[in-house]
Amino acid sequence: MNIVMILDNAFHPDVRVFKEASFFIERGHHVDILCYDGRGAFLDKKEDNINGIHVKRYYFRTKIGTFFTDKISFKFHYFFYVLWLFKFFFACRKYVKNNTADFIYSHDLICGFMSTLFFRKYKKVFDMHESYKKGRNDRIRNNITEKFLHFTQRKSNIIIYVNEVQKHFADRKSLSKFISLPNYPILKDYETGKNDNHRFTVSYIGVIRKDDLILNLCEAAADLDCSVEIHGMGLKDLSAQKVNTYKNAHYYGAFDGTVDAKKLFRNCDLLYSVYDINNLNWRMAFPVKFFEAMASGTPVIASKDSSYGKLVEEKNIGYTVEWNNIKAIRETILCSIKNKDEYEVKRSNCINLKNEYSWEGKINELIDYMEQKV
Repeated sequence: MNIVMILDNAFHPDVRVFKEASFFIERGHHVDILCYDGRGAFLDKKEDNINGIHVKRYYFRTKIGTFFTDKISFKFHYFFYVLWLFKFFFACRKYVKNNTADFIYSHDLICGFMSTLFFRKYKKVFDMHESYKKGRNDRIRNNITEKFLHFTQRKSNIIIYVNEVQKHFADRKSLSKFISLPNYPILKDYETGKNDNHRFTVSYIGVIRKDDLILNLCEAAADLDCSVEIHGMGLKDLSAQKVNTYKNAHYYGAFDGTVDAKKLFRNCDLLYSVYDINNLNWRMAFPVKFFEAMASGTPVIASKDSSYGKLVEEKNIGYTVEWNNIKAIRETILCSIKNKDEYEVKRSNCINLKNEYSWEGKINELIDYMEQKV
């Protein structure tokens, strides 16, 4: 099969997209990734080859557009973003016409929707990376999103979903096209052993969505006999400076999720995976790092009443806390340090469960299904 993947980021690389493309290559298929380098971060790598994956990046910003969006008003950003997005898809269509594509494989809602407009005659795969509805207070936005979502699903041939909640908001007539591909880890990449002779370490590993959650962890662990490591991009400079004022905490910044994650888990004894569950997506989603923790035998601190938090309680693979309760977070860390027997039980449960959450099994099911549809 010849697969053209389209995504609206610069693929630096996007971990989920990289994993999908890599397994298609491993199975003998050809993959082109067409991506939008919105900030011009890869102007020296407009054409790239990453592990056999052909990557082509497009950049459409102009000096006048950047001046309006960055210097005058951020409101102009939306106008120019739509303009650049259409330019991007015209370029994608030109590329596809000059090459061969058995499937147009679009990542997330914006690219999925645009692909229905630009690639009507092609077979389309719509990969839903997340739930697109927000909290109850965003009713108007949710209604508009739902219309775009249902239209995209009706026009797609295959719809990939990561959790069952996405099916609740789906177009009923499109459910037969759904195939599951959760954010499971590649099991062979992870070891359950830990680095020897290191201090008990609580880590946050992943993109930082809300600074307060990171600062809550640092405050909770202050003066405890442990280290706190924060890995991931997104923390504001002021917050990063504040993290580093704690004697036992350090912010390390961005990391390469395709290479570094497995190394970081070897030095992680407890994964901090607490999110604000007032956000519907954070309440219902299963973070990638949650499954990576299981693959590496690492217990988790999760948000109480979240979907993954309920799994933590059911399988006894970690601890749950109220997402904004610093005292509860502190007591949980203290418990995991002092009550070693209980901690080891949770760690053993992670190791025993990891084979139930294998990327290898799920991605091969998807590839088999697509091969039948060519």
